[in-house]
Amino acid sequence: MESFDDERFHAEIQLELIRYIDTRLEQIELLLHKLDRLARLAVRDNAQEAERKQLQAEVIRLQQEIDRIASQLNISPD
Repeated sequence: MESFDDERFHAEIQLELIRYIDTRLEQIELLLHKLDRLARLAVRDNAQEAERKQLQAEVIRLQQEIDRIASQLNISPD
């Protein structure tokens, strides 16, 4: 990504980009908290294999969502 000092990024555009990025990072942070919770559930002594498989499926879904959001952060001024 080019520097925000680039003349193509006016102050209003810079602020819009920062808000956009901040929102996406907040979404990723929430997903990471969910991943942490799922990991803690999976390592419990009483977690059954079927439950662990369900948790793993949810982990994969959350990872895909994080990847999708991260791909949206590839911002170009052109």
